[in-house]
Amino acid sequence: MNRTEMIAAVVAALKDPTYELLAEARYGALVDAGVRYYSDHRPRVQRDTFALTADKADYAAAPTGFLNLVKSEWGKSRRRYTPDLHPKPWDDLYIEDPLPQFAIVNDVVYLDPAPTAAQIAAHGATYAYVYNAAHVVDADSSTIPVHDDPLVLLFAEREAWKELATRPDESELFVVRYRKMSEIADARLREMLAPRAAIMRG
Repeated sequence: MNRTEMIAAVVAALKDPTYELLAEARYGALVDAGVRYYSDHRPRVQRDTFALTADKADYAAAPTGFLNLVKSEWGKSRRRYTPDLHPKPWDDLYIEDPLPQFAIVNDVVYLDPAPTAAQIAAHGATYAYVYNAAHVVDADSSTIPVHDDPLVLLFAEREAWKELATRPDESELFVVRYRKMSEIADARLREMLAPRAAIMRG
């Protein structure tokens, strides 16, 4: 589902037959919150590369939607000589300097310490890494698998019900109704996420 379709689905789920429960602009915000929630639990796994320069620490802007680093693939040549990842001075590719650590600083890719000329000669001039990225849902497309669209929509609905349950001027019956609906949705979200979490732990 694209963003327009998701908004329409949330509107259909939340619309009261007698009056507008939420301002129209809130529906888009609820879908966007659902996409962020989904991305936190089931991010896209992406791979990127960039060219290294000796003694240079800062590089290109962080990839769009970057959430966190999964692994660096640079410097793996050490394993051909020392499987325990502790190179000895007599190894062919022994380099005393520690490998740089990957970080995102002010939305810029940063390596600390900066790679040395010797490291680049040994491991290559292209730094490759794998990272988790947020999903993208716009007016035309979505990176979220179709079978997971209900999870995004359910989160959006839960957030709406939580918001309605905190309205100060509504009746107790109104508040209890939407609090209960948000609690049911919360339990359902945990249930929908549990199978994937169990597989990852296993």
